[in-house]
Amino acid sequence: MSNSYRAEGIAGAAQDEFKALIALSTVKVRALYLQLGGAHIEHCLERLSLSMREGHDSYRRYLAQETADYAARCDDPSLEPPRRERPALNAREALNLAREITELMELKRKLALQAARMAGAGVEPAKEFIDAAKDSLVREAEVAAQAVNKPAPIPPAPRPQPKARAEKAQTATPAAAAA
Repeated sequence: MSNSYRAEGIAGAAQDEFKALIALSTVKVRALYLQLGGAHIEHCLERLSLSMREGHDSYRRYLAQETADYAARCDDPSLEPPRRERPALNAREALNLAREITELMELKRKLALQAARMAGAGVEPAKEFIDAAKDSLVREAEVAAQAVNKPAPIPPAPRPQPKARAEKAQTATPAAAAA
């Protein structure tokens, strides 16, 4: 039985591309990749990934608040709903971000293939790109180590208050006291 995902199961041009992505873990190929414009691609990927993570976390908090509010209202229907945090990303924005990340990953793959071919042809990268490649590999290893860790727990949702307390809290504001 063969595994189509193993390197031996990939043939032809696809195998070259697969090897090019693996070759990005070497300093010389990574340096050439950064020199050819990979630094900008990496920066854009990091920015988009951060947006996706923040949007995911805010959506998880939003769902936790919705669930807590629903559970509290089931217990006491007289509760007033609290102000909820809106998700940072809606579905359309998340899909657009995913599309942009996919396009950047395709561009990264093509640039990595070009860098691997250049390294195979004997092209040497500039010294500053070699240093940047070493830093990049260390940073990538740290990110991979953090990805294994469990995500932070969802912060608890605010508990709804009875209507009487909510009205009392509104009259306790300085603007209400002045009126």
